[in-house]
Amino acid sequence: MTRPVVTYDELRQLVDGYEGLADEHGLLVRADIADLQINVRVVDATPMRGQIMVETALQVQSQDESVVPLVGGRAHHPGLGVCRTADLLVVAEDILDRQPDDFAVLGPSAAAAVEVSADGESDALRTYRRLGVPVYAHVDPRCGTLTVHSASSRRTYKFGDAVQLGPWTIDTSKFPAR
Repeated sequence: MTRPVVTYDELRQLVDGYEGLADEHGLLVRADIADLQINVRVVDATPMRGQIMVETALQVQSQDESVVPLVGGRAHHPGLGVCRTADLLVVAEDILDRQPDDFAVLGPSAAAAVEVSADGESDALRTYRRLGVPVYAHVDPRCGTLTVHSASSRRTYKFGDAVQLGPWTIDTSKFPAR
């Protein structure tokens, strides 16, 4: 049996459909594309997770008004057929103004991606590297840690530390831990 050929654009439409259907049922999901497949993951929509995202977004925005922190922002690379939805995606405002597409930001155009979860970070890290996102941060509230990955380094911090996230400094002392 041969698999039907599907295009990245068709998968994009399905991603929107999955997320919309889940939303109608009160579920928060992220549908990502990789290897011509859609991977759906249920998001832990806790107040603590939201607080971490909002606090990070506010701190980035207060240090640099030329960027826009997008909660649930997507980064993609149509040529590779890859799309990932970040909990928080930081993008320069002028990039957003020039985006030809409102589905997602081209991966290399994003300045940073942040995900908040107690799950492993290896899949997200590989995906953000493929997309060309220069900085990826994984926040683990259970362990009270934030790990920042860039092309040249990987550094783990404890909540309470001042964290260098690209050109921004994030004070994690306000982050709640489990």
